[in-house]
Amino acid sequence: MDFTDLVHAQPVTSSEPPTPSERPSRLHRILRSPLLHFIAIGGLLYVTTTQGREAEPVAIDVSSEDIAQLVDEWKRNVGREPNGEELDRLIGQFVDDSLLIEVARSFGWDRDDPVVQRRLIQNIRFLDAAPEKSDAQVLDEAYALDMHESDIVVRRRLLERVRLVIADRARSRTPSDEQLEAYLRDHAEDFMRPIRVRLTQVHLSRDRRRDTLHADAKALVASLSEAGLDPSTHLDEIVQYGDPFLLQPRLPLWSKRRLGERLGPAFAEAAIDLPIGEWSGPVVSSYGEHAVWVHERREAELPALAEIRDKVMAELHREWEVEALRTALTELRGQVEIRIATAPQDGVGNPATN
Repeated sequence: MDFTDLVHAQPVTSSEPPTPSERPSRLHRILRSPLLHFIAIGGLLYVTTTQGREAEPVAIDVSSEDIAQLVDEWKRNVGREPNGEELDRLIGQFVDDSLLIEVARSFGWDRDDPVVQRRLIQNIRFLDAAPEKSDAQVLDEAYALDMHESDIVVRRRLLERVRLVIADRARSRTPSDEQLEAYLRDHAEDFMRPIRVRLTQVHLSRDRRRDTLHADAKALVASLSEAGLDPSTHLDEIVQYGDPFLLQPRLPLWSKRRLGERLGPAFAEAAIDLPIGEWSGPVVSSYGEHAVWVHERREAELPALAEIRDKVMAELHREWEVEALRTALTELRGQVEIRIATAPQDGVGNPATN
């Protein structure tokens, strides 16, 4: 069953457009229906419900002016001309956006969305500051000028609404434990916990020690080792050997990334591989040098689903959203004629069709 069949299956009870009070009920039914039924609103692009008879299929035209604008925007952002593959992607995104905007317009969202209306009213009042005109009059002027078809903010709002509906439908599905386990297995590298170490560090300040820093740090490591001071039992005594520092001497299980964020990449690179249960160093950080005692190292591991269920579900829903949007666009592309003009630099010729 294609879009047109699905739309024809819906009863047409009136030749008049729905009133504002009727629209929420219709939209509510659409949002409650399966995702395929939402995609079927694309059929509204090809069927005239006000007359109950078929209309000409919608064509998506990409003009040479549209292509020139896409190229200019790319050049502003990237600093060079797009190559052929990049230009094809830009045009493809333009077509996809145009399809979704047509779906939004088939719902009348370009007419009854409050964000769209506010934007159009602001535009007209900026161009023609006539305080005696009501908002309704100003809005009528905006629609008469077809401002709702060209304004970039309006287009973005319509795109946002359609994408949100598709995303909401994808997220309304609750995956089974089997689906979550399969996703976790297939994307194990995305959820793997990295190597982590739990350590105690004694800091000597670069600002305080200056030229004697490294020699002092070597002496510190030797003194702690000779004294046999285990930070598990002698922490209060050990901290007296160091300089005041913004971090606590005892650090929890941290990954290389977290150590790098707090103490610098050089410290993280060295500390992650130090031997366990002895004083090591000196280890250089962004703040000075340190004597380091590693208490524990945990190798990289994949957590059980129960520990990260919410994270796995969020990622699976995100994948479903992407797939739902891709499916919707594939269905819509199959129902329209897409005409792409020759790129401006090649001269404008006869438009190509899909």
